[in-house]
Amino acid sequence: MMLTWIISSSVLLAGFLVLRHILTAAMSRRLQYALWAIVLLRLLLPFSFGETGFSVMNVPPVQMLTAGIDSSFDGITSLAPSQQETGLSLSPQPISSPDQITPTRVLFYFWLAGTLGIGAYFAAVNLYFALRLRRSRQAVKCKQARLPVYKTDAIGSPCLFGLFPSAIYVTSEALEDPTVFRHVIAHETTHFLHGDAFWSLLRGICVALHWYNPLVWWAAVLSHRDSETACDEATLQRLGQEERAAYGRTLIRMACQKSVNPFILSAPLADNRQFLRERIARVVQKGKNKITRGTVLALLLFVLMAAGCTFTGGRTASISSKGDIVIEHAFSDQVPDAVVSWSEDFLAEKIHALNQSWSEHKDNRLITEAKITGLTPIPTGVASLNDGVEIYRLEYRLCVEGNLDSLLVGGMSSERIHGKNWLTEWGSTGQPYLLFYRKTTGTETIYQWVNTTDTDSLMFDYSKPELLSRYGNCYTAAAMSCYNQLHSKSSDFVP
Repeated sequence: MMLTWIISSSVLLAGFLVLRHILTAAMSRRLQYALWAIVLLRLLLPFSFGETGFSVMNVPPVQMLTAGIDSSFDGITSLAPSQQETGLSLSPQPISSPDQITPTRVLFYFWLAGTLGIGAYFAAVNLYFALRLRRSRQAVKCKQARLPVYKTDAIGSPCLFGLFPSAIYVTSEALEDPTVFRHVIAHETTHFLHGDAFWSLLRGICVALHWYNPLVWWAAVLSHRDSETACDEATLQRLGQEERAAYGRTLIRMACQKSVNPFILSAPLADNRQFLRERIARVVQKGKNKITRGTVLALLLFVLMAAGCTFTGGRTASISSKGDIVIEHAFSDQVPDAVVSWSEDFLAEKIHALNQSWSEHKDNRLITEAKITGLTPIPTGVASLNDGVEIYRLEYRLCVEGNLDSLLVGGMSSERIHGKNWLTEWGSTGQPYLLFYRKTTGTETIYQWVNTTDTDSLMFDYSKPELLSRYGNCYTAAAMSCYNQLHSKSSDFVP
């Protein structure tokens, strides 16, 4: 899910930046700023809205990338070439377990540490700034202002700060000139009406969540700039177009000499001299940006693309049918077709048995769909070049209609997705493990189903001290037992 979030948000953001560059001369500043809400929503939502065939996650390069990352992080160790060439290998190999440190888990904790670190810094600088303002501020009476106004020397440029409540902070220089003061109040009031303090907070959250993505950092800079130009445009509309030149002079006079920390939730009047030139150039222009039909069409297409391609997950699963049961494959591991087919048969038989049992006991529930979410190969070391025993851990979910109360009491978990109850059926009994005998003759490889067990049975039957000391783990012991039986060899242990 997180990989989908990263890819889809990055694609949307890249597309928006290109669109912004192309249409910047054809859009009003306020419309351009408003479009950032689409990007903001995707950056804040770690989930997708359903699955579609035109999702960006269905693009072949993206599918190859996600499959490669998933397979490299699954914690599975395959036989080395030397082991395959020298015949049967009985040396135990690493087994992935819930408590094992995996690359995926390391990356998650690395991301979490960065998010918490930036979030803590974000909170600290704003708390420090708020304390500085509170200690140095003096109330200013202003009948025209809709917000409290304070004078302080702790800032380099007038600004709006605070969420609940918000207040306008001005410098001593701004108070000396009535025209400048009037422009400052109008500008910061517009920031308040636009909700820019709140949007600034959301920008900071996005940066904290996506601190690893340079596109997000650049987007935070550009969206802040768009908020200022949108504020200038709306302020001039309130003041009157005849005050363009005077308003431009106010921006120059109030320009901050020092750089402002971008993490502070303030809306300064003018905090960047390089960007200030662009703002003044826009302010002194008498013409307005006219929205053409082409611009409207491009924006409409962008919104549709954003909703359809980046807000939805990829429909990468294949679907098969076993009788009246539809079984979906929602895993990206490269699994032999024969193993998948045997797994479907096992799952279909289990579903039919459950449905029949519930019908006989008049239980008000029915399994209508199934989803195989994982077929993970478990390394055992019991393999040679021509044959061997392979174990696959089967993970699946069942879509159940009706009363789930008695099932959930047993320790199973349920999640409601798109109006359907999906049950992790193996949650209370242990995950099923399917054992296959693999035989390769020439170019043909045949898989033969040998046995099906579960976590509890593996721990009970093959975790005896004498077996663990000989084979290292219960999986190798189970595989070795099957190998001996298939080759008509007398087993040297009693499971």
